[in-house]
Amino acid sequence: MEYENEKRSGKKAQKTLLIILIILLFLVCAGGVVYLVWIYYNNYMAQNTYEGIANSYVEEAPAVETLEKNPIDFDSLKAINEDVYAWIKVPNTKIDYPIVQSETTDYYLRRSIYKKYLLAGCIYTNNVNSKDFSDPVTLVYGHNMRNDTMFNMLHEFEDEKFFNDNEFFYIYLPGRKLTYRILSSLKYDNRRITTAFDFSKKEDIESFHYSILNPKFELFNSRNFEVTTDDKIVTLSTCFANKPEFRYLVNGVLIKDEPTQ
Repeated sequence: MEYENEKRSGKKAQKTLLIILIILLFLVCAGGVVYLVWIYYNNYMAQNTYEGIANSYVEEAPAVETLEKNPIDFDSLKAINEDVYAWIKVPNTKIDYPIVQSETTDYYLRRSIYKKYLLAGCIYTNNVNSKDFSDPVTLVYGHNMRNDTMFNMLHEFEDEKFFNDNEFFYIYLPGRKLTYRILSSLKYDNRRITTAFDFSKKEDIESFHYSILNPKFELFNSRNFEVTTDDKIVTLSTCFANKPEFRYLVNGVLIKDEPTQ
């Protein structure tokens, strides 16, 4: 009799344990679904936000070429957000975004152009850089979103053929178009470059040039193009998924500064 009671008690304990395991499995699955929905929602919001901006404030260039027409309606953008001061286009990618800058460091890391919370944030620079791209090195930041938005497609430059086939990116300012030739793309460590190097010093400029043209990391592509301390470099920076200790950089040198109408 005692044996039968112990047997029934053991079965009851097993059944209780099984129910607990099923509940835990359900909670884990439910949590995973909620997380995926959250990621999808943020990607959707990022895509809708910036597609709308691009469709509303970028005009087609005229067929007849005189002085090139600036395709960006900066007046309307500044009416939305006074921190908008430039626009970046990287051909053959979806990178076609306004650039913003706040007096607060990393203010736009998780804020949209409307200054509301957005996981994707903005494409932005920090106020250690000037807004006319006259610094020896300007850092432009953007998140690596999973739906090819923001700076995710910088990772296309990991492919040697894509790198070789796509040589330029463009930055528009009111009344100006800046053309950059892409020097290199590479995996880099996660130091904050604008504080790791003092770009008021010639030796630090040279040191940074060396680090992006002779890297110790992988995923390196480059062009045979000599740069000097007088050149103006723009470095586009994004992250690697699940690798917070690294950044991915695409580095361009200013080769043309043209007025626009």
